[in-house]
This record gives sequence, structure tokens and C-alpha cells, in this order.
Amino acid sequence: MSFPTWSEDSASFLTTKKNSHEEAIFRCEDERFELDIVLEANIRTIAVLDSVVKNLEHMTPDQRASYKFDKRTLGGDSRIIHYKAVQRIYGDRVDEVLAGLERDPLANIPLVLKRLKQKNQEWRATQRQWNTVWKEINEKHYLRSLDYKAPNFKKSDGMNLKAKALK
Repeated sequence: MSFPTWSEDSASFLTTKKNSHEEAIFRCEDERFELDIVLEANIRTIAVLDSVVKNLEHMTPDQRASYKFDKRTLGGDSRIIHYKAVQRIYGDRVDEVLAGLERDPLANIPLVLKRLKQKNQEWRATQRQWNTVWKEINEKHYLRSLDYKAPNFKKSDGMNLKAKALK
């Protein structure tokens, strides 16, 4: 393994200068990434809760009575991803919802699943709307983001066209 010997805090660390067009493209990319993360977490939570419901449906009544739903992981592997997905939908009431899931998973998980799926459809529609906006922004700024000489050229061109420089 190799480790860099510099840090971003050191004076020798140079970042590439970004022009305003490049920053607009980066903002679009960041927004897309954030929405993709939210959508993917929501899909994973739906998949986990679907599998829990299917397992519960195949259990006998005695097995269901002894089943203990883990509200920390919601039946999955991650503690945070699924919690955050439910929290995005229920906000401050997330702990009450999770307590309800733990109390009676067979009755309450389908309600949460329905809401997660509904939000997934809403967020997909929002993503489709934003895709057109992001496409326009990228098309508008792409070619200009490649031009690194324009600011220096404008500055030097102004100086070179003054009467004093033309003598």
C-alpha cells in the first residue's frame, strides 16, 4: 500500500482552479449523487422489509409469536442506512414508528412499506424532472468549463489594447 505524504492542509497542496462553469457542473453532479444515495437507501430498505414480511408470512403462528423484530437494523445488516430511510419519511416520529414495528411487525411493516414505495415513486418523478434541468445546465456549461485561458486572456487583452500598449 502507498500512502500520500502530503495533506490538503499543507501549503504545497495545490488544487486545480475551477471556473464558474466547472463549479456549476460539479454542483449538478453533487445534487445527482445526493438524490441517488437517497433513492438507493430507500430501495434497500424496501427490499429488507419485503424479505421480513415474506419470512413472517411463511412462519407458523407459534413462530410469529416468538419472533423478535430488530428495530435497530430493521432486519438488514446496516443500522444507519435503513434508519435514515425511515427517518426521511417520518421525521421526528421515527422512534414511534420503529417501536410500532417492533411491537407488531406483521401488521405495521406493510404500512411502512407502502409509504416507502409511495415516496420512492415521488422521488423518481422528481429525479426525472431534475434530469432535464441538470442536462440543460451541463450542456450550457460543459464547453466553457474546458476553457482555462479565457480569464487570463481577457485580462491581458484589455491591457494590450490600451493606447499606451499600442504605441
